[in-house]
Order: sequence, then structure tokens, then C-alpha cells
Amino acid sequence: MAPVKAPDPIAFLVDLPGYGYAEVSGSAKYHWQGLLSDYVQTRTQLSGLILMMDARRPFTDLDCQMVEWFLPTGKPVHVLLTKADKLTNSENATALRETRKMLERYAEQLAAPVPLTAQLFSSLSAAASKKPSKSSLAGCRCRKPRQRPRFSNRPNLRARVTRA
Repeated sequence: MAPVKAPDPIAFLVDLPGYGYAEVSGSAKYHWQGLLSDYVQTRTQLSGLILMMDARRPFTDLDCQMVEWFLPTGKPVHVLLTKADKLTNSENATALRETRKMLERYAEQLAAPVPLTAQLFSSLSAAASKKPSKSSLAGCRCRKPRQRPRFSNRPNLRARVTRA
């Protein structure tokens, strides 16, 4: 049997190793942040940003910085709140609601609306999870500027989407 050629990809998922929890020196992290800033602000092939955050502690300072670097591109941002299986349904609802509020505050600062969405995610199926959770997709588009989002100390962005 002859090998089958896969169709040309429509997009690539680009992982940013070292982002978030990497155990490296402060100077190396500072250098990486400069590279990340340039990459997300100037890479024209990027069609959107997928920001993976631990649902237990979303929007670290670095996560907020990444959003602020990327928003001026006018391209969509999607937040995946990971490890939802480690939270109760109530805690998941709170994490998703707070994430939506933060995205709304960012959207309110923009001159033109940009899709900013959030979703709960777990690598475990709801049946296998001790604390099952439902995934929920939330979109927000606001136009009026109000208050600037507050920064907090929390980690974890992992990947961005690029068009081929």
C-alpha cells in the first residue's frame, strides 16, 4: 500500500517553551520576554492567540502582558482555562466568570471590537473526573472604555495559532 499524503495544513499551533513556569535565570526570562513581545506584535502570519492558563490562577502578570502585546494586532484571543477537573462546578463557574470580566475590561479599551473568548478545559473526560465540569465558550465584544484591568500574580500561557 502506498503512503497517503496528508492535506496541506490550514494552521499551525506554535508552542512557546519556557513561558510561565520555566526554571531559568531572571536574565534568561527577561530575554525571552523581549523575544515574545517582538514575535506576537510583528509576526504577520499569526491569526490569533490561544492563551492557556491554569483555571485555579488565571491572568498572571505575564499573561496580562501577553494579551497587551497582542491586542493591538486586532486579532482574536482565546483563553483556555486548563485543569478544570481540579475545581468544583462552582469554582469553575467563578473562574470562567472572572476571566470573562477581565476580557471585557480589555475589550472596552479597544477602538474596534476584537473577538475575546474563554473556555474551560480538562484533559480528563467528565466521566473519569472526580469533579466533572462542563466546557463553556464565552464571547465578549465591548466598545466603551472604562477601567484598566488589574494585574495579579498568576501563571501559564503555552501556545499561539499561526496560519500557514
